[in-house]
Amino acid sequence: LKKVTARSNGKLLWECDATTNSLERAWGIMFRPRVETPLVITFPREGTRLNAIHSLFCPEFDAVFVNTQGNVVDVVKVKPYTPAVVPRSPAALVIEAPPGSAKRKGIKPGARISLEDALR
Repeated sequence: LKKVTARSNGKLLWECDATTNSLERAWGIMFRPRVETPLVITFPREGTRLNAIHSLFCPEFDAVFVNTQGNVVDVVKVKPYTPAVVPRSPAALVIEAPPGSAKRKGIKPGARISLEDALR
């Protein structure tokens, strides 16, 4: 995993981990007792059904789907053991964030999110 910073209109949203390979993408947040550090999963290409996620063996979390232009296309409060979560519009990545954090930070469809590599 690598470290990235998620911002909206220059405002810090989250310091995140980001997947760097298909194994990390497949593992996601499975088997974590809770989501403390958000996880950014970048999909191989933008899509909807192709980029569905699940919450089998996952705690509750917010799924923030973002397209290639950096626009939030969907925000879903995901409960454990949900077999498929499909974004409403094509997404290039998802941020799996602590439950309720998207709402607290005012993140909803139409918001813009930028990701930048965090300095180590």
